[in-house]
Amino acid sequence: MYKDLFHNFKLDGIDIDKIYLFSDDNREPIVLPCLWSIHIAIKQEVWGWHTTGNRSSYGNAITRKRQRNVKTTFKAEPATENTLVNYIGHVYKLLKYINSLPDLSIHHTENITTRFLNHYLNQVLPNSLSSITSLKAHQSGIAAYCNFLCALGVWPKDQNRPTTIYKKTIQWMAEKDTRPLKISYVATDEYNDLLRNCTCARDKLILQMGYEVGLRAEENCGLELNDHGKHRGLISIFEELKSRPEKMVWEYVIRGKYTKGGKTGVIYFDRELLESMKIYHDGERATTVNDSSQVSTQTLFVRNDNVGKGLPISAKQATTTFRRVRALVPYLNQALSYHDLRHSFATQLYHQELQSSEGQETRSESAALEVVRQRLRHSENSKTVYRYIRLHMVMLNREAMVNA
Repeated sequence: MYKDLFHNFKLDGIDIDKIYLFSDDNREPIVLPCLWSIHIAIKQEVWGWHTTGNRSSYGNAITRKRQRNVKTTFKAEPATENTLVNYIGHVYKLLKYINSLPDLSIHHTENITTRFLNHYLNQVLPNSLSSITSLKAHQSGIAAYCNFLCALGVWPKDQNRPTTIYKKTIQWMAEKDTRPLKISYVATDEYNDLLRNCTCARDKLILQMGYEVGLRAEENCGLELNDHGKHRGLISIFEELKSRPEKMVWEYVIRGKYTKGGKTGVIYFDRELLESMKIYHDGERATTVNDSSQVSTQTLFVRNDNVGKGLPISAKQATTTFRRVRALVPYLNQALSYHDLRHSFATQLYHQELQSSEGQETRSESAALEVVRQRLRHSENSKTVYRYIRLHMVMLNREAMVNA
């Protein structure tokens, strides 16, 4: 069977930048997976069950668990391009497994059962994956496809084939994961070595966007040059470098089509970084675009390879760039990812928010964490930010600040 990628695809008058389509060994389209792929290519969203509500603060643990104002709805939520591409790959792997079995057909995935999917997740996939994180990602991709079949009316919504990764599977995956323990913090000297090993201004800036701005990998696709309504593009902001010499920090609105969860958010560039971005735009980027035959690209970062020169970078470019540069710094933990640059940004921001101008701790942890939450563009009441309390101690040790 095949998974084919099409660019600049047109369907019933709708322009689609990129779409994956599935076909069997005879190149016949596989209808249901193709409908799912078309849906996410157009809508950039995933169907699922979403629960809202708060547990009561009164009573003991048992009564609090019961006394919840909970509302569960089945709806579509925006997803990033990177997430959707990964889901496509995970479902393709499932389809290839189904295609290898004599008693099942990839043309009738509506017949798969929870029992079959649990067998696949617990007995088949673990043999080809290296971590429980990867296994859970496959589980999420399969759930996205199954939920789409519910939304399509193929299955009732309460029969969406829920799956379980068994405890013994989790234990086995943990035992076979021999990668070195990763601490999600990149020290300043390590970061500087990464920058020194970048071979072009674009790659250096992409790393800076993670470490100094806190962008997610796929959000590097969302730095738009032109204005959109009341939101200023980079070209308008570049003009202020000369007209506003007293200004040191600029606010930029990144649109929801490029962000996790589809929510518009605010990021910040300091003067030094913004000047580097303009130098890249006027120099290396301009040369790349002039040397290409592509139509004008409306975002800052463009591809510089011969095949796609001048096109916008893909959602995976930042990850690819980080991996390539990471390999050139052999003493660096090779398990680190681009997202760890974002974790490092958040940890340093948390440290700064705790300190007064004299370097003394003056703010509460909760106040500092709230600033971090807002800058990372996490949802209200997000618990993710609490990890930076632990990473803060790691940072102090790594940066030799404890006894400084």
